[in-house]
Amino acid sequence: MALVAALLTSCAIVPGPVPPPVGRPSPTAAVSPTRTVAFPTLIPTSTWTPEPTLAATPDLGPGLGPLTLEDSMEDASAWDLPITAAGAAAMTDGRLTLSVRQPRAYHSARRSEPVAGDFFAEIDAYTELCSPGDEIGLIARAGGLGEQYRFLIGCDGTARITRVLEEGSRALTLRLAFPAIHSGAPATNRLGIWLHGLDLKFSVNGDEVLTVRDAALQRGSLGVIAHAGSGGQVSAAFDDLRFYTLADAPASSSPTVVPASGSPQP
Repeated sequence: MALVAALLTSCAIVPGPVPPPVGRPSPTAAVSPTRTVAFPTLIPTSTWTPEPTLAATPDLGPGLGPLTLEDSMEDASAWDLPITAAGAAAMTDGRLTLSVRQPRAYHSARRSEPVAGDFFAEIDAYTELCSPGDEIGLIARAGGLGEQYRFLIGCDGTARITRVLEEGSRALTLRLAFPAIHSGAPATNRLGIWLHGLDLKFSVNGDEVLTVRDAALQRGSLGVIAHAGSGGQVSAAFDDLRFYTLADAPASSSPTVVPASGSPQP
């Protein structure tokens, strides 16, 4: 029996170190410090918004003839630049600027040449200050008694065509809203007008927005215009006028009013 007891004693398992409880760090393990990441304080800055990319010249009808005029707005002598109580026109930093200072007043500047009836013209228009009700645009077939066609875009993204004769003005289209028009200020838009016989077409940034037919005016001069709404304060600049003659095309027949698709505005 003594021999058996001795053998059992020699085979006994000697317990080793007790492992630490689960979830608790071992007292002998080195604890790595937690790294703190500090984010810098953001300082508010103004957001830069790139100017919209202007589209190519639209195809509005009969083929364009040669480019007969490019005006970079460096020669003030080519323009009539009136200054009145309602507004002013001037050449400033290579652009023609128009400003209106009276509610519901119009102010325009006209180029002495060319005097034409059928043509395509486009210009870059920069709205600098405007509010709802204000408009800028182009005039065409303008005469000595104030008669003219007006192609206007509004600060609210609308467009319209009107006609002015001695007896007063008349809307040739509804005032319509178009997504092609860059609204508000500052904003840049390329305005294009295509006139052939009775057909008048208006494009903005390469998209045709309005078309109308009218027989009242046959030829005249070209110009730019600004119109103040009830706020009485609008300012715009115009640059890079391009004027094309038109290739031969069939003459139009009876006049009708056909506004292009858009959202009507009051």
